[in-house]
Amino acid sequence: MRTVVAKLAVVVVIVAASLAVLPSAAKADSGAPFNPSDGRISPLTGDRLAVYCNPSSVDVWAIDSDAVGFYATTFGLAELQSKQTVAHTLSARNGTSLGTITLSFDSPAQYTSGFTDYTATTWETVVSVGAMYHVTWTGAYGADGSAPFVKHFSCTY
Repeated sequence: MRTVVAKLAVVVVIVAASLAVLPSAAKADSGAPFNPSDGRISPLTGDRLAVYCNPSSVDVWAIDSDAVGFYATTFGLAELQSKQTVAHTLSARNGTSLGTITLSFDSPAQYTSGFTDYTATTWETVVSVGAMYHVTWTGAYGADGSAPFVKHFSCTY
């Protein structure tokens, strides 16, 4: 009986070892947070768009299939405050179309009133949550406007 159990144990070990060396399927990027230290809003691994808030505009960079970013467009303060959907066409230096970056307004800013800190003596209205937007990219490099070609963000102006 011991020899049967021992042989069965050897077979299980051999099968497990052979399965361990088989190639595994590539997995999609997890989209985990990371810190590229370049000031982009809510960076995630696998992003194909990077958004940067400036004092009076939002810069959008697109990221190609080789993970190389390139400047895509800037949405100005008037476009952000209009609450309208705004589309900018992208073109490569050689004039080739790279698609469209579209800015969409999601929700207005939320304000609260109160003291700004424990030493304040003046009641103030402050933005507690900035207006919410998202940008999508459709066009080159497989950009189809779905994740990871969409980026949600908030900037306070």
